[in-house]
Amino acid sequence: MAMNERHLKERSEMIDGKTIMMSPRPVVNHNKIIVNLSILFGVYLKGKGCINLSDGVDVHLDEKKQGST
Repeated sequence: MAMNERHLKERSEMIDGKTIMMSPRPVVNHNKIIVNLSILFGVYLKGKGCINLSDGVDVHLDEKKQGST
């Protein structure tokens, strides 16, 4: 199986320097629910100093900057 084909079928994340296999990509109905929830969260969070992120975004937190914006 070519690398690109494998990437489409297998998902993984790096946690503490280790590769952890994740569940397969979700189906269409699951994605519809996620989109609707994202819209609702976005409306709720507007003006509160928070942002709404979707799946697939790498987030790196700095322990030294906790609580700051």
